[in-house]
Amino acid sequence: MTTEILHPVAQDMRDRWLPSETAVRHARALLDAEPAADLAVVPMLQPGKTHGIWTLGQEVETVPGVVFICINSFTNTAALPGYSWCRGAAAAVARDVLAGRDGTVGYANVSRDGHVAVFEDF
Repeated sequence: MTTEILHPVAQDMRDRWLPSETAVRHARALLDAEPAADLAVVPMLQPGKTHGIWTLGQEVETVPGVVFICINSFTNTAALPGYSWCRGAAAAVARDVLAGRDGTVGYANVSRDGHVAVFEDF
């Protein structure tokens, strides 16, 4: 058994750059309710952050009550939007919440099994 040892900044990012537990529960509930959906996308923001750089203690906020569900496609369907639309919408919502403050926005993809992947938007 190997134990992974991370640099303190990398460990801090791994521990903190996540959507809230509530948002993940909401995402999974929406995915359970819509069998045609592939992913849920949760808007997030990082006040004061410089794009591409993580510092110890970086503040991370999940936009409360906002989860988009989508199909894993670049195009929308009549029933559900595509992933491209959802990630753009999530970033736009996060920018609105950031409200002109310094920082960056991002989004978390949540799969049916609860796996989370977080991305910083450009």
